[in-house]
Amino acid sequence: MFAPLLLLSLSQDAQAASCDAYVQQASTAKGEALITAWKNLSKCDAELARSTFERFMKASGDLETLTALTITAIDASAYNAVWTMMEKVPYEHRESLARSVGESCNEHANVVPFIQGAWSALKGTDFTAWQSVLTLCGRPEIGTWIEGLVAAPPTSPYNDKYNAVITAWSRLRGVEGLDALEAAAVRAGAAGGPFNNLVETIQRAIQPRDIGASIPAEHKARMEAALVRVAKAVPPEQARIVADRLVNAGSDNVAASLLPAIFPDRVQTGGKVLWAAAAIEACDGEALIHWVSWTEEPRRWNIVDASTKALRATERKLKCDAGEWPVFAANEPLKDAAAVSTWIDQLTTEWTGKGNKVKAKQEKISVP
Repeated sequence: MFAPLLLLSLSQDAQAASCDAYVQQASTAKGEALITAWKNLSKCDAELARSTFERFMKASGDLETLTALTITAIDASAYNAVWTMMEKVPYEHRESLARSVGESCNEHANVVPFIQGAWSALKGTDFTAWQSVLTLCGRPEIGTWIEGLVAAPPTSPYNDKYNAVITAWSRLRGVEGLDALEAAAVRAGAAGGPFNNLVETIQRAIQPRDIGASIPAEHKARMEAALVRVAKAVPPEQARIVADRLVNAGSDNVAASLLPAIFPDRVQTGGKVLWAAAAIEACDGEALIHWVSWTEEPRRWNIVDASTKALRATERKLKCDAGEWPVFAANEPLKDAAAVSTWIDQLTTEWTGKGNKVKAKQEKISVP
């Protein structure tokens, strides 16, 4: 009655011995023979193939063999074995390996569930090591999947995996991907998510792919419009982040249009902003503050240059030679007339502290 069980046991032992023979080939086989050995092992015992994959990987010896072995394992759905191997691959080969996997996507359908599974299974830099797969896999379902990830930003200020996804999205879609990034930035701004990274990615999305190529004016305008809409939909402190980035990129006038969003409690009648500037005529222990305040449309980020020429053209009042007058300007819009007075008082205190007898005079001039 035990004969059938004995035969089954002998059969299983024989199969195990046969499968072990493929494992042993990891010590001797090279190139294509190594890949064939692992492939045969996977057919013989899929679990054993997964558990010994690292041994085959370390025996590959060159990037070409490692790449082919990796794709073979992905075809065999040995995803976990491949995910965990990347940290053991020499650093200088990781990007090339990830790129090759991504480029193989059209011919190897399992690359799609492989990278989708990596998103769920891996953390931080373990996932970002495979970032090139996101960029280079041209299957439509990958683009649709990435767009869904972009639309759901995490609630933490920085997230390696999400940053990899939005970077890939910007490279895949360029200027056509701005709408999704804009919507994500608004959501991140409301929930404390990676707002800074999204704003940066919106700016990067319009960068031309060809070295030396310039950004088309239309693309720059679309990017600026997207950032303005984002800034107007998020809290003031985040609107300031957007404006600062625009200023750093040379888009001062666009940044200025956001002043009401940054300082909502300082908006004047008609949506205007209130500025103040002053020039100091000082010599022989006397100082006269020539000052002016005015409201205007939010059209410039900095008023120093405009106010300097106008204030220095006012009539000199002191009998001594004050030379070229230093000019000071409020570095942000002021709330009301009382705030202007406070700002002038601060200048008065500062110049009094320098040993001057200080007076202030409001000038009736126009700042162009």
